[in-house]
Amino acid sequence: MPLTVSEDGKTSILSENSNDSSTEPSSVTKSSTENQNVSDSKSTVIAESNETTTEENDDSPSLLVGQSNVSEQVAPFAAINYTNITPQYTTNSSGTYPTNSWTPTGNQTVINHQGKTYGSVNWDGNTGWSGNPDDVKNSYIEYGGKGSDAEFAIRKYAKETNTPGLYDVYLNVRGNKQKDIKPVDIVLVVDMSGSMEPSESNNYNDRAGAIRTGVSQFLKSIKDAGIDNYINVGLVGFSSPGEYVTGANGYIEVPMQSVAKDGHVDDINKMLSPKFSGGTFTQLGTRQGSKMLQADTSGNQKMMILLTDGVPTSYNVGGNTIRDTWPATLGEAKMIKDSGIELHALGIQLGKDSGYTNNSADTYLTLQQVRARMGLLASPGLYQDASTTQDVQNYLESKAKNVVSEFNSINNGSIIDPIGSQFIYNSTKAEVRSVGSTPVTNLPTSTITNNQLNVSGLNLGKDQEIQLHYQVRLNTETSDFVPNKWYQMNGETTLMPNDKNPDNKVNFGVPSAKGEGIQLDFKKIWEEYDNDKSQRPSSVTYEVTRSQTTIANVWKTGFIKVEGSQDQDTWAKSTNQLASVQNGDANLWLPKYNAQGVNFNYKISNEIKVDGYDGTQVDDTTFKNIKQFIPLRLDVMKEDGSGKKISGASFKLVDESGMEISGIADSEGSTFTFNNLKAGKYTLTEVKAPDGYVILKHPIQIEVLKDGSVEVDNKSVKVENHTIKLIVDNQKKGLLPSTGGSGRTGYWIMSSIFIVLMAILGGYYWYRNRKASKKKI
Repeated sequence: MPLTVSEDGKTSILSENSNDSSTEPSSVTKSSTENQNVSDSKSTVIAESNETTTEENDDSPSLLVGQSNVSEQVAPFAAINYTNITPQYTTNSSGTYPTNSWTPTGNQTVINHQGKTYGSVNWDGNTGWSGNPDDVKNSYIEYGGKGSDAEFAIRKYAKETNTPGLYDVYLNVRGNKQKDIKPVDIVLVVDMSGSMEPSESNNYNDRAGAIRTGVSQFLKSIKDAGIDNYINVGLVGFSSPGEYVTGANGYIEVPMQSVAKDGHVDDINKMLSPKFSGGTFTQLGTRQGSKMLQADTSGNQKMMILLTDGVPTSYNVGGNTIRDTWPATLGEAKMIKDSGIELHALGIQLGKDSGYTNNSADTYLTLQQVRARMGLLASPGLYQDASTTQDVQNYLESKAKNVVSEFNSINNGSIIDPIGSQFIYNSTKAEVRSVGSTPVTNLPTSTITNNQLNVSGLNLGKDQEIQLHYQVRLNTETSDFVPNKWYQMNGETTLMPNDKNPDNKVNFGVPSAKGEGIQLDFKKIWEEYDNDKSQRPSSVTYEVTRSQTTIANVWKTGFIKVEGSQDQDTWAKSTNQLASVQNGDANLWLPKYNAQGVNFNYKISNEIKVDGYDGTQVDDTTFKNIKQFIPLRLDVMKEDGSGKKISGASFKLVDESGMEISGIADSEGSTFTFNNLKAGKYTLTEVKAPDGYVILKHPIQIEVLKDGSVEVDNKSVKVENHTIKLIVDNQKKGLLPSTGGSGRTGYWIMSSIFIVLMAILGGYYWYRNRKASKKKI
């Protein structure tokens, strides 16, 4: 029925002619049949479309159209509620991993969840296969059926690469045709007015040709998808009553039939083949389309697709010309939507509305205002614009795909796949490919953001399957990483099969992986020059540096304590952990490789100093400690040979380079001290003897060896408390030193023997010379 819109913005439905076949309303009540507009101050139009909500200008015609009683878009099919098959995991000291698992051939550091055959109590029991991503048979979790009868099947697994810690991750989703299919009824309401044909007025755009091609492809897509038995399609072509392509009634029809019915597709295509002509009686077209849909009482989902290139044109009622047809057209659309029909609309190359004058220079409605009204024709969110004729074909192709997808077991599905806490993505992209026997032409969209893979627009029917592939790296560089512990690669990974039931999600099995660790063997070597080990500590601490890190703010330095006993000259300690602080408990594990799969380098960078020893690094894990030489002190005591200390002497001590070492005499002047004697040779010379005593004729040679021992005139002397004690005796003048006397008395004995020998030798030469002279005489 037509709709009356009065000046106060109220609507009322008027009766039609008693003849149901009538193509025109019996009457339309307006304030005038002439150029009179609905009062601007009493009504407004708010457009609901896929564009931004538009409020018309104050100087434009406007009206208030009641909202549809159908508040939400009706879904063609009720989404099935699947019972989740929950994967099972084990958590213990070894980490977290699938309880029922399989491992790819040759892999050592990854473990995957087994699949499950539909209806089975147990998991599939397959503990290993190649992991080849082209294998589309193993380890699927099936829903709604077994094998090829499964409504859908999913799997997720990981596989090692040639780079340590780098893994390939694969997710497969296989779809099918829904089992409990309820047919859908579609009527195509096509504007067959003359403006659809190419002409100078529309820049020779062949809109009609685009409609013909688009409709033909629409029907072909349904047949190709194998769902033609479940799709009923009818056609209503409209223009205006008269001697036009649509005849006296102003419309032509192809009755609603299954697309699978022989000849039905050809009938629709043939009905669109004549040249389009006439005006645009949009209200008539939508009304006839609604009648066709409502004639079927089966309860099928009902959909109308309106294709038009312009604003509704005027028509005659009882001799009166109805020039402003927007109110009635919008009212008709409201009643159609209220009846439960889903109304789609495409505006083809729309322009402004010149109004009643038929003068293109006039503007009754701007382009934006026309689009706003077209938006109100359609169900919320189901209006689109077509700027080109190609857009018309694209629109119908998209509609066909939407219809087909409604029969898919995976219908606009989505996947959420968060990364595990011990892993990082190797790339911000995931590859998607079709791996089923029937190609997926529109692959889903995948994005990796905020440590999560999101997949949307997943539509899979019979024999269709997609596979997602991405790579992750095991993050071995964190301070809490534990080698050989199983870590889950991902958080809970879910598939939402149908966006019409967004709360129904099922779980993928999540793989786990582990990384290798190493053991470091540290050594401490001790060496004392004096064999005195009493100064060794009970332990030493090494500072160990880890290089080849790739992530900021990860640990690079740790500490290890090496212990041993004094009777061991080499200490050793093997460990797979370091302490994060000096003298702390071991809490840093030693992974073998970094987050890029490159081996770490561990090396002693410093030894906490050991007093009295000098440390020398032998290799990356060994230090040698050599006891530091303690300089000696020389005490020279002056005595008279009988043990009595005498004063008044003076000594000079020089090293082997001739440098004098200063000494200090005690208060009595009988003891002289020289400090800081290092390893080397020294010469002690008496510079002055006490009064009445004979000075030493020869210096005393002192050698301090590297092992701390001392020799005086090539004879070993005892060193006590790092001190050399040397007693130098002096003899009084005029006295021979007594036999066995201490000190330097040997020098006096040798002098006396020399004088006697010289006297004997002199007497011998005198006697020989005298005897020789007598023989000559």
